[in-house]
Amino acid sequence: MVTTGYIPGMVGHLSPAEFAAAVEYDVGTVRRWLRAKHVKARRVGPRGNWWIPESEVKRIIGEPAPQTITADQAKNCLAELLNEIRVGRPGKSA
Repeated sequence: MVTTGYIPGMVGHLSPAEFAAAVEYDVGTVRRWLRAKHVKARRVGPRGNWWIPESEVKRIIGEPAPQTITADQAKNCLAELLNEIRVGRPGKSA
């Protein structure tokens, strides 16, 4: 759900119309949310167009946004995955 890049540097952001389609609300409702600051967004460009981060879609529809992990957490996860690959997947015979 990445925008086509209308403005450089706004990859990963949606226009109000794209956001409205993603959350299944009317674009007018989304614009009211933007004015009331119920949705995080940035105004960009000479016309002040709104751009909404994709993470807001997940927040609005109730899915948890992706969370960052530490380098140690990433190493542990990778080690677990590699171990599963070496010994075979749980429940399958090697």
